[in-house]
Amino acid sequence: MPDNPFFAITSFTIEDWNTGSFPYREFDVVKVPSGAASGQFLVSISDNNTGNGIPSGSGQNIGDWVNYQYSGLDFRGIWNPSFDSSINHEPRTNYIQFGDGYFQREANGVNHQQIILNATFQEIPDNEAKSLMSFFEYKGGVGKFKMTLPTPYGGEKLYVAKNWKHNFNGYNRNNIDTLFIEVFDQSFE
Repeated sequence: MPDNPFFAITSFTIEDWNTGSFPYREFDVVKVPSGAASGQFLVSISDNNTGNGIPSGSGQNIGDWVNYQYSGLDFRGIWNPSFDSSINHEPRTNYIQFGDGYFQREANGVNHQQIILNATFQEIPDNEAKSLMSFFEYKGGVGKFKMTLPTPYGGEKLYVAKNWKHNFNGYNRNNIDTLFIEVFDQSFE
């Protein structure tokens, strides 16, 4: 995915990685300017992350950073939706009605029971909102990520963020509403 021009971030200013003792906050997003990880977008998963040394490698975690390009990225390892999120079940079926009132029903496809998650992130600070929306923009509605739903669902599944909406609630207070669609292809980009 890193070489694909469709996976980009254009709506936000993403600063280049600053080496040395510059402290990054949780959810700060940087772009690595050179080295083995050149061009990769990283989000800090801790406060006071100093950015000593340019990261190398292509896994999900690179020290206290998570790599957007990693196709097996575990979403809930970074961001957690609010409790008022909802899950819709929309099985794809074919219904045929006959003249005598009789219906014939069948599943439409092998993976016809898809989970659709309306995820809400309420009252999150600006830097978390920026990291979340820049991740969605990077994935562009086609790049998938892993996520484990809370009980009673459980189990890791793959999703794409089909769309998202940002609401400003005040100084450093943001709501983001998203639509996650379960995808069934198990291969990663």
